[in-house]
Amino acid sequence: DNPVVPHLGSFAHPEMQKQFGVEVTIPTKDGSGEGDGAATESAAEEKVPKRKLAALIGFLGSKYSGFQVNPAKRTLQAEIELALFRSGILSATNFGHPSKCGWSNSARTDKGVHAASQVCSFKGEMICWNDQISQDEQLEKMRLIVNSNLPSDIQVL
Repeated sequence: DNPVVPHLGSFAHPEMQKQFGVEVTIPTKDGSGEGDGAATESAAEEKVPKRKLAALIGFLGSKYSGFQVNPAKRTLQAEIELALFRSGILSATNFGHPSKCGWSNSARTDKGVHAASQVCSFKGEMICWNDQISQDEQLEKMRLIVNSNLPSDIQVL
């Protein structure tokens, strides 16, 4: 298995982690979590349903270099992607690879821009999947989990 190097603007990339002091444990194919930031396709994952999801995001952009991931820049997309990974919605093999999870932004923003609502979509795991509760309840639980992993100046609405 050859590791696939993550996007240079993602916190899945070791250089971004180092530059911004972000600690991320990315499971390796042996499950040790001692990887170099490059997850392999055979990384162990628990199977849960995946869906195309949309998130309505509100943010204060003062501390960010715009929305879209860019190498060596703290961006809103990088922070949201990290929160989705820490929440279990993005798998280790998709973390750092926006094209693998079908990531799409409704718009781009410049450095320092704020937004009351912006939409991004991605393919993610339904971590609160349970056939005993409604899909709305599942999504609300997921929203709360993601928000608990986001900085206070970014929220899923």
